[in-house]
Amino acid sequence: MGEKKTTAVAVMEILNSYGDSLMAGDPDRWIANWTEDCVQLPPGGPMNIGKPMLYESISAWLDEYTVTDLQPIGEPEIQDLGDWAYSRVNYSYRLTPKDGRPPYVYQGKALTIYQKQPDGTWKIHRDCFNSNTPDH
Repeated sequence: MGEKKTTAVAVMEILNSYGDSLMAGDPDRWIANWTEDCVQLPPGGPMNIGKPMLYESISAWLDEYTVTDLQPIGEPEIQDLGDWAYSRVNYSYRLTPKDGRPPYVYQGKALTIYQKQPDGTWKIHRDCFNSNTPDH
């Protein structure tokens, strides 16, 4: 029998998958990290409520931009609350618009709530993020 993952390890795997899938331009892999009734609160726009709406939003964004050099700034804070957990992270990435505008480095922060699934895995349930970078 395999060793049970700690919540912190499971959350870090989600964070890594989240970043890797953005850099790969893979919305299918990215959306797999979310619950069906997820809610995302992005800056400068309406909430994305539910997986279909969130998938449409991330697909459109990845059609417009290429993400590279995504990395955490400092250590994420991860708290285990039983069947719930949260993470607080700071991050940066290089964003290159596909329309020829110059690339720029985006820095931001996020507070994310995870829900333990019936099979023992974890998924993102709620996510709120915003920019530390002026004008972006």
